[in-house]
Formats: sequence, C-alpha cells, structure tokens
Amino acid sequence: MDLGQPYEGAARERIDASVELWSRNVRVVGERLGAPVVLGEFGLDMSGPGAPEFVSRMLAETESMAAGRVYWSNDHDGWGPWDARAEGDELTPGPLAHVMNRAYPRAVAGQPLELGPDDASGALSVRYAENGASGATELYLPEDVFGEEFDLTVDTPAGDDGWTSRWDGGRRVLHVTVTGAADGDETVLTVAPS
Repeated sequence: MDLGQPYEGAARERIDASVELWSRNVRVVGERLGAPVVLGEFGLDMSGPGAPEFVSRMLAETESMAAGRVYWSNDHDGWGPWDARAEGDELTPGPLAHVMNRAYPRAVAGQPLELGPDDASGALSVRYAENGASGATELYLPEDVFGEEFDLTVDTPAGDDGWTSRWDGGRRVLHVTVTGAADGDETVLTVAPS
C-alpha cells in the first residue's frame, strides 16, 4: 500500500477508506482459502506529515485482523527506528520506535477472536476461544506504558482458580496459563497499567 500523499485532512479519509477496503478483501481471501493473513512489510518515511498516525493505524488494523506482520528496518534515517545521528554518536530511538513499541500478544493459547491495545488507556485486551492448545498466552508489555506494575483481569469459565500468571521482567512478557476451560469456552485477558 503506497500512500503517495500525507496522512492528514481529506487524504487521510481516502487512505482510511482504502485501508478498510484492503482489510475487508484480505479477510475474505484468508477465510476462503482457510489461510492465515501475514502482512510482510509496510512502512514510510516517518518525517512525513501524519506518518506516525498512519503506522499506528496499520498496527491497529492488523491487530483487529489477528494478522501476523513484520516491520523490519535498520535504517538510520526517517525510514528506520532510529533518529538520524552524527558519526560516532549513540543510536537513539526515533518516532517509529515509539509507535511500534506497543503492547501485543506474542502467542495466544487458543483461537484469537479479538485483540489489541486501547491507545487511550494503554490497556491490552485479548479475547480467544479455547481450542485445546497447550502453553501460555504471552503478552508483551512495554516499559514506557506499563512500568513494573500492572493490573491483570482474567475472565474465564474456569474461574479464579483456573489460571496462573508469571511475569518475565527481563523480556517484558506476561505469561498467562488457563487450565480447566473446555474447548469453545471464551477467555478474556485484560492488562492495564497501574
């Protein structure tokens, strides 16, 4: 998808309509083929008008689709995660790094139904159907939003005794394991900054 114009004003409305059409069509193809959706690459020069908002928009769209995605760049200019720097200076995160560093599920122990962060509150919610998967749901929680403390709510038919959690502060990953839920049961995990 090529913007070809700033992501602001009337152009933003046209671009949003295009993203919605793309999303709808990709979902139909994925369902028809019974295949996962993976967005292999997207990006733009972060110095352009509305660029951070467009990247945030694409992140939200792929999250709503439960699609895999990749944003890879190590450019030391507006296209990459680093601010431009003088020779010999330390690399510092730029606007792209700040937009991309958001809470997300690294793994979901079931069929994802709805997921994504709430940009206003910073909370991350993941709703999924149990399907016999083993292991934990893993949630990445960025330090600048969650710090070292957060509130976890687990809504599952297995009840309060039907789940455990473990925090890996080094990797900033919360592991939540639900036991005792039957296939098809829906579980909702919500993590909010304290």
